[in-house]
Formats: sequence, structure tokens, C-alpha cells
Amino acid sequence: MVKVSIDQATLDFEKWLIARKISDRKRETHKDHEEILIGAISDGLLVVNEDNTLTQSLIFPTNEGEGVKTLDYSLRLNAGQRQNATKSIDAKDGEGRLIGYIAALTNNPLGVIKKLESGEDYDIATAIAVYFL
Repeated sequence: MVKVSIDQATLDFEKWLIARKISDRKRETHKDHEEILIGAISDGLLVVNEDNTLTQSLIFPTNEGEGVKTLDYSLRLNAGQRQNATKSIDAKDGEGRLIGYIAALTNNPLGVIKKLESGEDYDIATAIAVYFL
């Protein structure tokens, strides 16, 4: 994990927002998530890649460290991908839908995402996913 300054982390996050074409209104709505993601970038847990995709290094890899160690997030999520990932989830299940979005964004099965530690790993993943709602 390569740590970067808060200033650099903010620039990297801004670069991702521009690539995602996130509106000012949506940014204001998710202001608390911005802080989580900038902090994760600064701590080296989240990297904005050259193609503007994101890579999250998990603090607690799944399956006692034998499973998934990183999550690679797509820059875009189309309606078909979203539908496939959430079709078995009740529309009223907000957290379940977030898990479905994370699964679709990372091209992982729901079961893998459900194994994320409920602390920082899951917080970072959900902070990313809200920008795709």
C-alpha cells in the first residue's frame, strides 16, 4: 500500500469524479462518502488507476486471508449488469441492493461481497457504490 497526501488523494478522487461525470448535486448528497474515499486513497487502501477504475486493497481479505484480497471496480455500470446483480434481491432491501451493486461493479459473486468485513472494507465499498445509484 502506497500512502499519499490528503491533497494528492483529493486530486485523485476529483479525477475519478470527473471521469464518472458525477453532478454537483450528487456530490453534495454523498459528501460524507467523499471523506471516506479520500481517506482510503490517502491511506493507500484505494487507488484510482490510470484508466480511472478503482482498486481497493482489503484490510481483511475474505476466507481468513485465503480468498479475495483486492476489489477492482469498473468505471461504468450498465442497466443489464445492475439488473443481473440485483434480480434476486428484494427492492425494499437497501443494503442488499448496495451489495448487489458492489458485486456488479467488481464482477464478483454476491457471496464474496457478503464476506467483506463490516468495518472499513465494507464502508469503502459502499461509499463507492452510492455513486452508481
